[in-house]
Amino acid sequence: MKKFLCIVLALIMGLMCCGGAYADDWSASFILAMVTDTATELNPLKAKNRDVISIDMLVYESLIELDDTGKPATSLATSWTAEDGGWTWYFTIREGITFHNGAALTAADAAASIEYVRTNGCGAWAQVVGALIESCEATDTYTLRVNARTPSYALLYAMTCPIVPSGEVSAAQPSGTGPYTILSASAGSRMRLRANESWWKRTPTLDTIEVRNFANFDSALGQLDIRAVDAVATRSTSAARFRGVNGYYVTDYVTRQLECLVPNLKSSSPMSVLNVRQAVMEALDKQALISNVYLSMATQADACVPPGDWLYEPLAEVYDSDQNGARTYLAAAGWTDVDGDGIMEKQTSGGSYEQLDIKIITYEEPDYPSRQDAATLIAEQLSQVGFNVTIAVMEQSELIKTMKSGDYDLALVGYYLSMAPDYTFMLGSDGDSNLNGYSSAQMDAALSDALTSVAESDFQSAIDHVQMIVAQDLPVLSLYFRGGSLVSYLDMSSLDGLSELNTYNGLEYWQGVAG
Repeated sequence: MKKFLCIVLALIMGLMCCGGAYADDWSASFILAMVTDTATELNPLKAKNRDVISIDMLVYESLIELDDTGKPATSLATSWTAEDGGWTWYFTIREGITFHNGAALTAADAAASIEYVRTNGCGAWAQVVGALIESCEATDTYTLRVNARTPSYALLYAMTCPIVPSGEVSAAQPSGTGPYTILSASAGSRMRLRANESWWKRTPTLDTIEVRNFANFDSALGQLDIRAVDAVATRSTSAARFRGVNGYYVTDYVTRQLECLVPNLKSSSPMSVLNVRQAVMEALDKQALISNVYLSMATQADACVPPGDWLYEPLAEVYDSDQNGARTYLAAAGWTDVDGDGIMEKQTSGGSYEQLDIKIITYEEPDYPSRQDAATLIAEQLSQVGFNVTIAVMEQSELIKTMKSGDYDLALVGYYLSMAPDYTFMLGSDGDSNLNGYSSAQMDAALSDALTSVAESDFQSAIDHVQMIVAQDLPVLSLYFRGGSLVSYLDMSSLDGLSELNTYNGLEYWQGVAG
């Protein structure tokens, strides 16, 4: 009996360990986790689930890819040229590439893939493709012509759309050209990948990858605890418990979720005065917010581009955490602590004094349950320099109504930025998500320049200008970009350029698993 139990336990442990054999003789070199349900789209042209997209990045490729700094670079295309002032673009398709089904890659496949996304408005690339591409077509076997909706270098970001065979654009699991092929896949269950030995770069290091599905990331991380999976990529702050723990490795990445304070610019609010907004920026200790509220799963923001991105402008780093500096800005706006009670006052035109009372409003989302905690800590930091702060937490729809009515001073909100660096939606005078009515001819001109700059240097200069105007005007008070973490009991720190839609970038070359 004891011998029988030992055999059973050994089999169970074998199933749990990396590379363990399964009842169907499948053996995985590496095991990943995803959170999906049976309705989740796996087709890369339709997919919106971040986990699926990251797995798809191991299977599918695009004409243009983003390098480790987020800069467009060649991939399935070997070059590009812009003509007609940027209204027409030509991409040369790399020759000798074959899909996993054996068919040769042509410009017709690229055109069909991009047009499928554009005309159907589906998947994660729908917004950027629809905004920047008017149409595209193959002019010969290896040349793709793209007609732009606006003449901008930003069009290259739309060209990061995955490419599949023209006859498989609507297939559940179309063929790709990437380092791994799909052996089997089922949303809400698992995916199995095998190395593409004919990949045009070089044979991947890991022979096989299994992706197991979980109901939520807490469950996935629990399986990591017992080493039933090898790595979990997640934006959940639950991953922070592995940080600094012996035997675990945490590799961080930045998401496009920008958290910021949106000031009330109406004259009835103290925030309508630039000096007061500057005082807020000096009073805030962003690193304390990142450490205490988000458990270090965030990256400090100074404007609207994350540090490390090729477009980041370091000159936009204008404000430091400096309480004395904050008090100086408040004094310049006429606010002083007249009665020594720790709250700033200002004399009105009638001779009486009013307190520096401000109201912070915010909302919670299932994916971001820490926003109320952040608002509480922000209020504590502002109170240390003389603000008298109240907080109101409400539904997102109610918050938008409150902002329109002007019954607030600061709104703690999150913006999910576009794949392409275009900030018109939040900073343009007519932006759909311009929540406080900010209007600046200078900003509108800079945003327009970015959308009409074809040359790389001109585009970079325009985005630099946008960041400098944000630092100058403070139409929004940027706090931090939410982050994610790749957690493993194996050292995966050699993986570079991770992002929320490519959390396993470079896994195909990873050397961490021996034999």
